Amino acid sequence: MRRLLTIAFLLACSVSFSLAEDVEDEDRIIEPTETAPLVVSVKDEEGKPIAGVVVRPYACRCLEDRGSHYGWPTYNVGPPGAPKTDAEGKVTIMYPVKFGRSPEWNTTCEVSALLSHPEYISERLDEDPRGGTAEATMKAGCQLSFSATDSNGTPVEFGVTMAGPGRNATWSIDENGTRRSRAIPDGSWQTMLVSPGESGKHLFSGVLPIRLRDQQAVNIRNLRLTPGLRLAGKLDDSVPRPVTNGTISVYCLPRPDGRVYADENPSLCWETWTNVNDDGSFEFPSLPRTGLIQLIAVCDTHVVKNVDVIDPNPHFRQGMYLTIDERDDLEDITVPMEPAGTLQVTVLDPEGKPLPNAPVSTWPNQSMHLSGSTILGRKWDAIELIQQQIDSESEPRLRMRRRESRFETKTDEKGVAILKGIPLNKRESLLVYHDEYLMPISDARGDREMSYEITDDQPLQLTVEMMTLESAELDKGVQDIKNALEAAGNALQQAIGK
Repeated sequence: MRRLLTIAFLLACSVSFSLAEDVEDEDRIIEPTETAPLVVSVKDEEGKPIAGVVVRPYACRCLEDRGSHYGWPTYNVGPPGAPKTDAEGKVTIMYPVKFGRSPEWNTTCEVSALLSHPEYISERLDEDPRGGTAEATMKAGCQLSFSATDSNGTPVEFGVTMAGPGRNATWSIDENGTRRSRAIPDGSWQTMLVSPGESGKHLFSGVLPIRLRDQQAVNIRNLRLTPGLRLAGKLDDSVPRPVTNGTISVYCLPRPDGRVYADENPSLCWETWTNVNDDGSFEFPSLPRTGLIQLIAVCDTHVVKNVDVIDPNPHFRQGMYLTIDERDDLEDITVPMEPAGTLQVTVLDPEGKPLPNAPVSTWPNQSMHLSGSTILGRKWDAIELIQQQIDSESEPRLRMRRRESRFETKTDEKGVAILKGIPLNKRESLLVYHDEYLMPISDARGDREMSYEITDDQPLQLTVEMMTLESAELDKGVQDIKNALEAAGNALQQAIGK
């Protein structure tokens, strides 16, 4: 069941896994399902209702796999919206009673939502919606305000990024250029001001160790923002030129401390990416100037080596690390690379004919220090959130839109899909999705996927024959019987052993 949810995650809800050509159609309902109302009541610490709270559902858990936590099933019910509480502090959201697709539906047992308000600390709600109601309490926040200039003392447009719960705070700006939020939790939070620049030449403050007491107001004026670190280099010479489909991402921890999403002493992070040029060169015009930098590169033929990683994990690509401390620009970095593999998948319909236009995906992962993991070669730029803050005074939007993944493509007219840049000698899985067909069940857990491992630079050729939904339902029934018989046999053996 876990991989069925991954289908939904890959195709409908993830910020990283999607086909670029499908982005405009990301809100399409593929398989409608029943919805039910969940009435959310929001009050302050004195029990008074709070009007104007934005309640934004973004994820679900299911009875069949309680450890799951997957993005909102837009493919079943459409986008979640962002309704606000009324004068009584209430709002109704419609949640999917079940999600996924026939014949393997998942029963919703928990809905997650982000609650935000200009004067209250953002909260996350995790609630079993089957009772029809949910309650939440929001705490009044501290007030934090900034104004900023460039190195010449000229005021600049800027946004604020914070570690910890304050990352979801709502910010506004007044006529004097002061950016203010009244929704910051008390505590110590790494904070950085960023002014977007043309061609990636952003201005940064240093990392500010903001310390706030309960409902305290702090005002910092005319903070000077300066150009960041320029980092440039190339992929090593083992990569053939011209480099094809090369990207490199950089993950910065300007002042490493606790884990990025920890409640205490979290580290602030900054992330961006760029394309690798045909000659193997790349450039990041402006990055935070202190702390730890992690570089992860991938192209059609090679992937970054894991070199002197800080927290080794054989399941993830971690790349190379650089430690910097207010130093001059770095312009001669060489990124060590190693060969990667190619996967060629032929997809057939239930009659054995080539199936065109079927999405095929795999998901090798990378991990970021003091944070989590995501798809290898993820294209995410933190400046998007800063620009959003500058462009709008409204509540922060969860970045739910789909993003291009190099490890997802569609079959051609011959039913063939080719995926490149996959790490060698590591067990991976692939998934084929289609509106009318399903992959066969691959194991006792009910996963509909195919495992594979590429061991050299020769393309690995695999064939997937899809099933009709009717056959898939029968297939699932047979597997359920097998699992029941196996469980009964194990119980009998235990009884005999006693």
